[in-house]
Amino acid sequence: MKVSPKNVMGLALLTAATARTNPPTMPQLSKPDLSAQNHTNSFNTQKSIFAETSNSQQAEFMNKFSIPLDIASIETPVDLENLTQKVVDRVGVPATTDASQFVSREDLGLSEGARLHIDIGGEGFHEAGGVTSGFTTALNLNAQAYDSQNPDIAIPNLVQVSSWSEDPPYPFRDETVDHFTMQGAPLTDHNVNEIARTLREGGTVELWIDHGDFDANLEALAKELGSTPRWSDDPESGVVNEFEGSFPTPKVVLQKTTQPENDEL
Repeated sequence: MKVSPKNVMGLALLTAATARTNPPTMPQLSKPDLSAQNHTNSFNTQKSIFAETSNSQQAEFMNKFSIPLDIASIETPVDLENLTQKVVDRVGVPATTDASQFVSREDLGLSEGARLHIDIGGEGFHEAGGVTSGFTTALNLNAQAYDSQNPDIAIPNLVQVSSWSEDPPYPFRDETVDHFTMQGAPLTDHNVNEIARTLREGGTVELWIDHGDFDANLEALAKELGSTPRWSDDPESGVVNEFEGSFPTPKVVLQKTTQPENDEL
């Protein structure tokens, strides 16, 4: 099921305050097993499809959580289908590993006010069985073409890379992406490097992981971005977890505020 990005933007701006004060009641879930350094295996255990979810249930979720609240101030909506096609036309399927062919904001015709959202390992919005994940505002960067829970459903807005085991580079030029999300997938050394490389100055990263799972790599990413991690379960952080109660880990947020320090200086 696809949701119009224009409708999504309007819903997000109108309902962000409601989502903060009236989160949906969801059953508490167990902590996911993120020990295996493999995106596909992780998503196979964490993602639930929304094919059997009623329209009213989908609408209820979309009215509350149509986009991450931390980026609800997006200035310019983007046409995701058109944007996906531009990326694929440039980088191919699976995406090239030739850095000279990586896509840039100029290639995509993105204005300064348009925010490019990439969901690492994303499969699109899912809501079923008390588990909610995914986004309607993102291009989904994934090594697989079909939903991990239902092989008959193609992943929407897909930028497909080669196998995660090969550590494929993200097919974007340096400082191209405004916002990264990642849910239920491992924060590997490779992901740290690629997020830091492709994120724009002022860009944000939202990770749904648990305390202690990837501490070393989270610290490394924070250093690369010149940022301090802020956790949604810290009442003083000001971070809102729009998946509270519907996804089994807290959210941690980082923002790229400075260029990485050169240790040789």
